[in-house]
Amino acid sequence: MEWYLLKGCNINFINNLVSRYIDGCNINDIIDTIHTKSFDIVRNYTIEDCENIIIKYGYYHDAYIKMKSSEIPLVVYNKETFYTDITVMYIREVIINKFNSKISNYNHLKKLVECSMCLRNIEDEIKTTKCGKTFHLQCFQFWGHNACSICNS
Repeated sequence: MEWYLLKGCNINFINNLVSRYIDGCNINDIIDTIHTKSFDIVRNYTIEDCENIIIKYGYYHDAYIKMKSSEIPLVVYNKETFYTDITVMYIREVIINKFNSKISNYNHLKKLVECSMCLRNIEDEIKTTKCGKTFHLQCFQFWGHNACSICNS
């Protein structure tokens, strides 16, 4: 599923979720936060906003089938309720996709950062010098000064 900018959901919200996850927050708490945020966002949407989200992310029939198989209760009182319930489902998917993408990028970058001294991946405390080289904090401290041990900058 492609995802777009969402009215009511900015990058700070996604970054906050990622920070909480990295800090060890339970994933179920994060999913609950996403679920609540989805409802909060849709509460401020017009029917036209809901229609636009549904058109961008799927079709009414597919959405209806998805709703029947999800934990979101399927209670259709009127057109507005139907549209908002479908939109909550899609908004939640979009936020989860954004969150997963950020986590994936974080994990990928974490694996790519290697110590300029020992050439192993840096997974914990990192020291970046003025010249842009990265070191394990222990490797950097081994040399006992505050400059890059390779180029002395």
